[in-house]
Amino acid sequence: MATNYTFPGSPFQRALAAGVEANVPTAVIGEPGQGKTATMESSTSGWGRHCETVIGSNREATDFLGVMIEDKGAIKYSSFQWVQNLNKAAKGLLLLDEFNTSAPSTMKGMLRVVQERYVGDTMLADSVSIVALMNPIARRYDAIVCCRRRCCSENS
Repeated sequence: MATNYTFPGSPFQRALAAGVEANVPTAVIGEPGQGKTATMESSTSGWGRHCETVIGSNREATDFLGVMIEDKGAIKYSSFQWVQNLNKAAKGLLLLDEFNTSAPSTMKGMLRVVQERYVGDTMLADSVSIVALMNPIARRYDAIVCCRRRCCSENS
């Protein structure tokens, strides 16, 4: 089993790897275009994990809460292929990308996954770690648009 001392790289990389190994939901905040997603996806194979990246900004709440379906006369909430892939893997990593640029309802669905480990009625296996990737609040697209509108309206 890997420890904080056996992971190569910077203290940040070692702390991140230790959080993933300990199965502690972790958030990585960084400027847009700095390669957060690519770095995490490439690190995952080195950690011996199967990675599924789900981009929150182009998803809806039902992509995390599930869709109601009938199963043998009972109504339940569906799961998704990415959940099945993670649960079948010996070790998995769910990468929730663009976490804080998603719609508020979608973010609530993503938070349920992080806090309760459920997608629909399917629980994520204990072997699945979760990492949320996000931009600083000041760099969110919505915040930049609002700032520009406010500045433009004040100057006119």
